[in-house]
Parts: sequence; structure tokens; C-alpha cells
Amino acid sequence: MKAGKLYVRRLKGSVSGLHLLQRDELRALNAWLKEREEKGINSDFIFPGREPSAGIGRKMVYVLVDRYGKNAKIPEEKRLPHAFKHSVATHLLELGADVRAVQDALGHAEIDSTLIYAAITNAQRDKMAREVASKLPSA
Repeated sequence: MKAGKLYVRRLKGSVSGLHLLQRDELRALNAWLKEREEKGINSDFIFPGREPSAGIGRKMVYVLVDRYGKNAKIPEEKRLPHAFKHSVATHLLELGADVRAVQDALGHAEIDSTLIYAAITNAQRDKMAREVASKLPSA
């Protein structure tokens, strides 16, 4: 925590590792840990389940994503953990992140899993066309 990093343990063949937290993420995490401490919750897991010796389960993740997604007015078909992962990948790529960096952020073991998200968007296509046009000699 002092280094601003979080170890993410992934399942289903994905790659686990340390991830650098952004300032707002670190603030939110510290606020949550303080709230847990005030409630007397002591666990090695950031989000403990009913038993502090275990993390929340897969079903609860789906319940929470659906609940908070509904509050945020996200369409029902997009209120799934994988849809959030898809959004992160798409936004990172649209911002110009390297495909290998996105692969690491998502924990994909195989680059092919990441390339699914790397389809060129209309905005990227338009930007590329403007860049090429700016380099052409004027007629």
C-alpha cells in the first residue's frame, strides 16, 4: 500500500501481478480500509465474504455489479463484470495504450484474448485519416 501498488490474484488461467494504483483509487481504497477497521472487520481480503478468512464469492460480485450498475443507470445487458472489463480494454485502446500494456492490465495470458478488443474504432480511423492527410503534399 505504501508503494501505491496492489497485488491482483486472478483466476481461470489469467496472469496475477502487482498493479500501480492511481491517486483516486488509492484514496478510495484507504477510505474503504478505514471503514472496515471502524466496523471491526479484519481480513487479508480487501472485500471479505461472510467469513473474513475468505473473499467475496463470484455470485456476490455479479450481485454487486448489477446493483451498482442499476444505480448508475447502466443498461441491464451491460451490468456484468465482463462488460466492465471490456469497457476498460476499449477505453485504454482508444486512448492509445499499447496492446501489450492492455493485455497486462486485463491479466490475459494470451495476446489473442486482448486483440479481440483492438478492433479499430471510427474515432481512431478518423484520427488516422486526418494524420495521413496532414502529411500529404497539398495539391
